[in-house]
Amino acid sequence: MYKEMDSKELLELFNKYASSNNYKERVEASKIVSYLGEIDIKNILQKIIYLNNDQNIAVSLSLLNSLKLVFSKYPNITKYLLVYIYINAQFSNNIIKEVSEQIIESLDPKIIDNIVVKNTSNLYSKNGLEAMRSLLSLGFISLSSPEYLKNSLLELSMISINSKYKLLKVVSQGIIDGFENIDRSILKDLKFLLEDLNCEYTVLDVNSFNNLAVFSLKNKINKEDAIKLLNNLKSPDKKIRFISAITLKENSKILVEILNNDIELSKYYCLEIIKNIEELSKEDIYDAVLLSSYSKIISIFNVDTSKASKIIKNNIITSLTFKNYITSYYCLESLYFFSLMGKNELNLRIKEVMNSKDVKALMKYNSICYYTTINVLCSIGEYDNFKVELNPYFNEELIKDFLNLDEGIRYSQFKDFEKYLKSKDWFERYNYGIKIGNLLYVIPKNTNFTYNVIKKLLNDKSYLVRTVGIWALLIILDRRSDISKKIILEILPNFDDFHFEVRILYSIFYNKLIKKYPEILENYELQNKLKKELITKYITDKFQTVRKISKNTLEKFPDSKYLLDYEKNSIDERYQILKKAVSEQGMTKPAILRLKLKLRHFISENDEENILKLLEFLKSNTVNEDYFYIFSDLKKIENKYPLAREIIDLMRNNFEKVPEIREKAIYSDLKELMIPRRIYRLKEVLSYISEGFTLNSKIMKVVNEFLIYPQADDKITELSMEILMHVKNSSAVRILAEKKELIEYLKSKKDELPKKIDVKTQNWKEIYSSLNYLITQDYRTDTYVKVNFSDFLRFNPLETKNSLIIGISMLYIMNSNLKEGDFELLDEINKNKFEVLKVISEMIYSEKDYPLLSHDAKRFLRTIMNTNQSWFTETILLSGEKEFYLPLISKLLDSKDISIQIQVLELLKEIIKLDFDCSSNLEIREKVLGLIKDDEKWIVFKKALEVLYICKLEENPKLLEEVGTKLIDYLKTAHDDSKLFLIKFFKIKGIGKISDELFEKLMMYKDSSNPYVSSELNELFEKRKGK
Repeated sequence: MYKEMDSKELLELFNKYASSNNYKERVEASKIVSYLGEIDIKNILQKIIYLNNDQNIAVSLSLLNSLKLVFSKYPNITKYLLVYIYINAQFSNNIIKEVSEQIIESLDPKIIDNIVVKNTSNLYSKNGLEAMRSLLSLGFISLSSPEYLKNSLLELSMISINSKYKLLKVVSQGIIDGFENIDRSILKDLKFLLEDLNCEYTVLDVNSFNNLAVFSLKNKINKEDAIKLLNNLKSPDKKIRFISAITLKENSKILVEILNNDIELSKYYCLEIIKNIEELSKEDIYDAVLLSSYSKIISIFNVDTSKASKIIKNNIITSLTFKNYITSYYCLESLYFFSLMGKNELNLRIKEVMNSKDVKALMKYNSICYYTTINVLCSIGEYDNFKVELNPYFNEELIKDFLNLDEGIRYSQFKDFEKYLKSKDWFERYNYGIKIGNLLYVIPKNTNFTYNVIKKLLNDKSYLVRTVGIWALLIILDRRSDISKKIILEILPNFDDFHFEVRILYSIFYNKLIKKYPEILENYELQNKLKKELITKYITDKFQTVRKISKNTLEKFPDSKYLLDYEKNSIDERYQILKKAVSEQGMTKPAILRLKLKLRHFISENDEENILKLLEFLKSNTVNEDYFYIFSDLKKIENKYPLAREIIDLMRNNFEKVPEIREKAIYSDLKELMIPRRIYRLKEVLSYISEGFTLNSKIMKVVNEFLIYPQADDKITELSMEILMHVKNSSAVRILAEKKELIEYLKSKKDELPKKIDVKTQNWKEIYSSLNYLITQDYRTDTYVKVNFSDFLRFNPLETKNSLIIGISMLYIMNSNLKEGDFELLDEINKNKFEVLKVISEMIYSEKDYPLLSHDAKRFLRTIMNTNQSWFTETILLSGEKEFYLPLISKLLDSKDISIQIQVLELLKEIIKLDFDCSSNLEIREKVLGLIKDDEKWIVFKKALEVLYICKLEENPKLLEEVGTKLIDYLKTAHDDSKLFLIKFFKIKGIGKISDELFEKLMMYKDSSNPYVSSELNELFEKRKGK
């Protein structure tokens, strides 16, 4: 019957039946859902949710059967309704639970994965209600399918420590904890936020938990509401007290207003709250949250020191145990609120608590306790208690195991652990980074460590892995020799990290660095650059702990006093301070970033007078590259304020490209796993590109990739397309055109898109739609896809129209498959090696027009070379086209992969034996010489010298002089073993062949303290004398 009806008739019937008192009609409404189109279903979501909650089991079962069909027909609808299936699977009767679980198990994992990614992205929403809905969705999914939340742990960890909404904190802590210490009933209490899509309350109802929960997330109450909520703290309903206290805690400005207007009233409520505190349980998690909220409120109401001390003694100290670490965390948070009162006597009491064994054990327990303890310590001025052994990453059992190993085995393990830092899995990199840090702790002080390993951790795209890297750096600082100037300068830009955990650890690092090595400040460059970054954090960071540690460090710097009381000055005095900072060499950055914050504030307040004053100040100073920090903000107001446009024009006149330091920050965030950071940076890139500024190829490569691979958030695709509209190279034009066509195709064929890929028969659009289903930028499930090289040739981007996106995607898939041991693909490559190398080389040579294709082709070639190490040399030597491949050889010499460098150098030796003239290719010769400067890569160093040994340089005096000079220059810094190989060059070429001047330079090392070096040189000296 329903099949014959049009959508209008179906909707009318559905609306009639859905609200019927007759359960049989509601059953029919549930059936109709499976006959509706995708758009119609979206329009009746709320009614579907009501049917899902129907008390009659027949209605619920009928709806579940319909939804199973809908999910199969319209996978996109799943993202709107799947969470309700998950709710059923946990909080319904057994029959509904069983059917719901069957539906979940029947779904393609990719669908659930995409829903998790989307909800994880929404956690960054400034709208607390939207963020909570997404968090609840993740919470319900975690109860049945926790395996899908692995890549959400980064965001959940951040929210659990740092969300401004207490409810978000509690729920995220529960999800991370698997609801072991926090009862999962909190999800049940809050699921109404998902079930009522229109729960936007505008009037406070103090007797409604639902109403109060929404208000706690909207973060907007007035003084009258605050008084009502304060009275609510006496409610016999614990849930009402809980949510009222949280809401008050989130609205501290209103509480300050009450204190300022009526001290007696604030005293009254303070005493009432203290009575509530006395009745709290020491172990109940929700009472711990209440204690934290109460502590914040009474600290604002200026609670008496003796009463606060009593609370610390009776309610806090007794809960600082491991019975429930989350309870302990909220007790630490209570201590933090009391410390902010700045009362000396109270802080002394807090200091005693913080020095206890219980607190030190808690600090080591996990991240939320660690960072909260740091907050308290900084608040009471204790800056010297941040020991590396108190970090949660420090593992005493692991340390004992490493100490029992021989030194050689330790280094072998170090190298083994390092391999895992290349893993695609951030969690694996995180765990092995922790092992590396613990291993560094036991390696003897006088042993050199490999900074490049720490660097990988410090630059990882996962912020938790970056925190491991800084901890490892702190270990080096604590237990080894001093850290070089080069390293200090190299890591300085990392202090601008988006994540406060990273910035806290860097601020601790610099604090320890300056205190341990105050002589660093004697170096003007180091002092100036460190001072700039520390001032930036002191006057701009939104986290008080980062500001306090930075201020404490700045006190060690000369000529910083004028900045340290910045906050205490009037607005005009602050401008004078900033003016002085701008005039001081290198100090523009902190001033500009502070002005950026003020500009945003003035814009939000519509304060035109101060906006103009700020813009005039900016224009009155010399425009330099630090102005790029405020560029995007100026773009937003350029139409309303001509001064902003004038400053932009000044920047355009002074700069052609975006400064390197901004490029590094942009690139880092574009590679970040957190989607909102990508969106933020893409907007910044668009603002630069639209004004004609250029950015480096690494950034543009990522933007291109965002269009090639399907994204979890459509905003990334939209912004990337806008950016490429301003780029006119061949690659951008083709990718943009292809992407537009593919988007239209996906829209027109959405009900009939193939979910399985068949690269042998499908056209480029069908293949893309299959990839669109299987692959996303960060969760590329390429193991589903089988691609042979012959399949790839069907879509050679250099020969076939509409093939650039598909071609690059296939290159990525083949590369991954080859790494995973695809022997069929390897066999095909071996059998067709001449064609494969020719095609891949042509793609590599297309770098000017197609940089991303060239990059990925080069990566694929390196994978082939590492999989079969004789393939490259054999193919070129047998090809009869050595001249064609010389540019390829040159490009591969730039590789950082030692195996690739060795293969290319071995090939060069074979080519030279076949009469290749070493003087004919300057670029290759320079690159080979460049490899000789780094004898840490001993095997590469040796192989590069072997190439020079067999070059007939002695037949070209000018060239011999040039190469000989460079080798002698390197003798100054080379290791002793390396010196012997360098000297060997002159023995082979004949010492009599070089000029007198070069000979004299060589003989400067004749009296070396190394007997082997001096012996070799003396032998050459005697030969030269007798020539």
